[in-house]
Amino acid sequence: MGIWQTLGKLIQGKPVFEVSDQVKSSGPPVDTSTGHSHEPKLIPRLEISRVKTQLSGGTMAVWGFVHNSSPVSVRLDKMVMIGATRRLGNFLSPGETEQVELYRGVVPQSESYGRAELHFMQRDTGDYFCADFVIRYDYHADGHYLVESLDAYDYVRDV
Repeated sequence: MGIWQTLGKLIQGKPVFEVSDQVKSSGPPVDTSTGHSHEPKLIPRLEISRVKTQLSGGTMAVWGFVHNSSPVSVRLDKMVMIGATRRLGNFLSPGETEQVELYRGVVPQSESYGRAELHFMQRDTGDYFCADFVIRYDYHADGHYLVESLDAYDYVRDV
């Protein structure tokens, strides 16, 4: 189509470009990079229970049972809490629970670190997610705050 035909259609208010019947397709769109149809993304859910804190001098270790309550396998990547990042690398199958050391570092002197992040990957798709947790502390008379529990927020972020 030449420039004059295009300008003529513009002046008449007609569409300049028309979709040919060959381009139209039926059915849901398909992501050609993976061959999967565009379905809602499954966001895995992880829970941390039975949190246990151990003191050794000025160092605190926090252990917890991580449960994969989703129908897909995940790989735990890292835990970020109390200003420190701990690499994990554990694999959890659907429904599996494993005890994991979540933190090892200084004993906090306040409750200023109120949130923890568990970063993980869905094993079959490679999608990364982050689950946020509220850190609940137990205050001790010596001025230290020990982690008592990690309570999950109602959401998981797709990162």
